[in-house]
Amino acid sequence: MLADVRFALRLFARNPLFTAAIVLVLGLSVGASTTVFGLVDAYLLKPLPFREPDRLVAIWRMSRGRLGTNPFSGPDYLDVAEQAKSFAHIAALSSTGLNLAGAGDAPPEHVSGTVVTAGFFSIFGANAALGRTFTADEDRPGRDQVVVLSDALWRRRFNADPGVIGRTVTFDGEPHQIVGVMPASFAVPNNLWSSRRAEFWLPAALNRENAGARESHSWNVLGRLAPGASLAAADAELRGIARRLELAYPNSNADKVFYGISLQDHLASSIKPTLTILFAATLLLLFIASANVALLLLARATAREGEVGVRAALGASKPRLVRQFLVESTLLALLGGLAGFAFSFAGTSFTAAGFRDAAYAAHALRPDGRVLLFALLLASVAGLGFGLAPAFRASKARLYELLKEGAARSTSSGQRRRLQAALLVAEVALSAVLLAGSAAVARGFYQTLTQPMGFSTEGVLTFTLRLPHTRYKTTESVHAFHDGLLDKLRALPSVTSVGAANFIPLAGGNNDRLFSIEGRPPTVFSESPDAESQRVSGDYFQTLGIALRKGRLLTAADREGSAPVVVVDEALVQRYFAGEDPLGKRIKWWGEGQPWREIVGVVAPVRYDPWTPELRPTFYIPYAQEPNPLLGVTFVVKTGSSSPAALANAARQAVAQLDTELPIVELKTFDAVAGESVADRRFTLLLVSAFALSALVLTALGLFGLVSYQTRRRSRELAVRMALGAAAGDVVRLVLRDTSRLLVAGLLLGLPAAFLAGRLLAAKLEAVPPTDPLTLAATALVLGVVALAAVLAPARRAAKTPPALVLRDE
Repeated sequence: MLADVRFALRLFARNPLFTAAIVLVLGLSVGASTTVFGLVDAYLLKPLPFREPDRLVAIWRMSRGRLGTNPFSGPDYLDVAEQAKSFAHIAALSSTGLNLAGAGDAPPEHVSGTVVTAGFFSIFGANAALGRTFTADEDRPGRDQVVVLSDALWRRRFNADPGVIGRTVTFDGEPHQIVGVMPASFAVPNNLWSSRRAEFWLPAALNRENAGARESHSWNVLGRLAPGASLAAADAELRGIARRLELAYPNSNADKVFYGISLQDHLASSIKPTLTILFAATLLLLFIASANVALLLLARATAREGEVGVRAALGASKPRLVRQFLVESTLLALLGGLAGFAFSFAGTSFTAAGFRDAAYAAHALRPDGRVLLFALLLASVAGLGFGLAPAFRASKARLYELLKEGAARSTSSGQRRRLQAALLVAEVALSAVLLAGSAAVARGFYQTLTQPMGFSTEGVLTFTLRLPHTRYKTTESVHAFHDGLLDKLRALPSVTSVGAANFIPLAGGNNDRLFSIEGRPPTVFSESPDAESQRVSGDYFQTLGIALRKGRLLTAADREGSAPVVVVDEALVQRYFAGEDPLGKRIKWWGEGQPWREIVGVVAPVRYDPWTPELRPTFYIPYAQEPNPLLGVTFVVKTGSSSPAALANAARQAVAQLDTELPIVELKTFDAVAGESVADRRFTLLLVSAFALSALVLTALGLFGLVSYQTRRRSRELAVRMALGAAAGDVVRLVLRDTSRLLVAGLLLGLPAAFLAGRLLAAKLEAVPPTDPLTLAATALVLGVVALAAVLAPARRAAKTPPALVLRDE
């Protein structure tokens, strides 16, 4: 075996270009597979970095028969916490964003955190790196002015000072005593839907008196299974609790089910389909690369037939010859695997940036020992696969065929040609699958970007402000600030209109509310119609270019004391007022003291999520008519200049003139918001397209290499044909005819597989349409053109070779 290894290394050294080409092709394909495996490992395979992670459970609420991840109301959570015996610890959490007051040279900033109930840290089995976590006594009203900091916030704002324990910090104007700092490894999202890490934790102080209504749902729920309890038993217990609450509170809990799911499965659910598809694409690319390398090795094995014949004549057995070829291919594969692992460092940096906000990763995204082992294992399997072809050929060859005079110039045996043809057909078929899949993703992406969104992002600057309730305690003070800021922004040079809302399209916010329609039979809470609720002020519709379809828009006259009004969109009209004129109709949403609001206008529907096929019904109410002031507001400023970003400093100054302690959040152009909303899909498209392009290039190289090799092997035959009167065009057509047969065979296998793969892709990824006949036809056309370009050069070169030059040695 060592002799075989030494001989293989000498062979590689004598053929450096050949060796480098194979290592590069393998390295790139193994590197792509290894990079995606690193993502799969971090997101899907590695256990969460907490004690007994398999016992962590996310608890959700859904409507019966419709799987969903809906939050709990405060009272429902308290009932579950009291009645569920399958959990050793159970806790509720809700994300929040607060303004951290400036200190020293540090300006005030808006930070994301989580409000949690007692037991939250016990669920994860996590202890503070400095100080402690919350006690049960601190999770009560009046005792909750404490805070635990994340390692990141501690280092950024407090310079990793170990003396922060006991110090007081101010969030939204309220002092909180720092009681602990969590370790860097405790990097958890601020809620169970988000990829954003929590930077601090506050006690929820949730009890029966302040839990709110059962119709108000804002709490995520986590649990740790009790010793001996199973997830199935806990799930059954949760469903039983939901049935009891349904009987006790039919208006709010009718048709509602509680269920539990592994926390790791939940956190990975959003990115699992994408990673599965990308991993499958990289494996297809690896198979194509392996077939390509097998073709190269087959060609070289043919050139080495004289060497193999001498070895056999000197007593080498067929197993010994097979072993030599397998050792060579395995060494090449291992070199390719090491190169692939090296490439994966760059690939991981690239893909980690692209997937940073796509989902929650429990571990750092970097190549490690597991990734290296995977790369070597993958390369070894590939090496065994593409090494079998020349080894099989060596084991079947007869000694007299290998040593006979002129063997090097004889035409390829039928067996060898069939093997080469099979490899090339497989390449074409797999390339068709990758190309068609890439085309489907691209078509879905294009359709998403070109579909009517109902608004315009051009020339709009956006930013968010959150007023601290300690300094803005009354409705009048909140409205005065917002009205004053709207006036200052309108006065800025080049500003044409300004508006504000509780959230804007594409930014990921939502506020779904149930409502009633006047004159319709009364229904229970769970059967009420629902829609997105937007609270807007200023020229919100004009700023975003939301078109008026009927009636009027909201105006400054729609304030407190005036008749309650509402503007609805066409999606709401089509769903709840089909065939009716909605103007003059009245609606109101659930809750005590809510007034009937007259519909005064209908606007174009707005697509808040570009990847959701159907439009969400939406209604807009005047900000000034809501009795409860909205502390968090997003402003939109439209400018007539070509660069809305140039208004950023002016917007900051306008805010500072009203409140110097108020930080601005997410100050960016609306075009940037739109770009971020499609960034993860754009990145997926980029990767799939890169894999498809690589497959196309490899297939072209495989065709070029095979045709070049076969025309050289058939040079005597082609020369005889030309000597007997065949024209150059006849030779070219002969070569193209043989190649077209392989191409057609590959397409006949690949296109049905591409059709099925497209159906699977559409089922896994939203907004990706199934593969249609047009896409399949385009795939076949692209492959046909590339194949023609790849084989035309060697075919024409063979046709231009003078017959006398080939036959003079005969």
